[in-house]
Amino acid sequence: MIVDLEINYRDERWRRFDFKKYINILFRTDFVLSKIRNREISLSLLACNNKEIKILNNAYLGKNKITNVLAWPAEQINDFCNPKKQVKKINNKKFLGDIAISFDYCLKEAKMYKRSFDKHCCHLLVHAVLHLMGYDHISGNDASKMQKIEYRILHKIKMQIFQKNI
Repeated sequence: MIVDLEINYRDERWRRFDFKKYINILFRTDFVLSKIRNREISLSLLACNNKEIKILNNAYLGKNKITNVLAWPAEQINDFCNPKKQVKKINNKKFLGDIAISFDYCLKEAKMYKRSFDKHCCHLLVHAVLHLMGYDHISGNDASKMQKIEYRILHKIKMQIFQKNI
């Protein structure tokens, strides 16, 4: 699978985190490969801070609070912009959507969960990509299903990258 990841670094502290490495590994897991038919995809990522993610959370979800990660699936964008549901493509790659992630919030959570920063951010990327693929956690059943998928993917990634549990 070819993944074109466009990263906008609004917070320079993110430059130490290898988004491309983790995204490429994530998109090579069996689960993701089985769900995404198009083998050439693209997505964009905003690597930001608490101030910016709070603004986005308020503007798009009506929640005036800081969060760790946000995701906007292109399917929803396409439904809103074009009722014929044409798939948005960038450079002939299927565009999955946009992700925003806050450095400050991720660092705080990693410390709180006693987890390495990289492991925690990897978990949040899996979570965000599942949102881009149409998964959600609004209801209890959906949340349980999404969490099981997250942990299955994280287990596969862990075997490739990390020595300790994610």
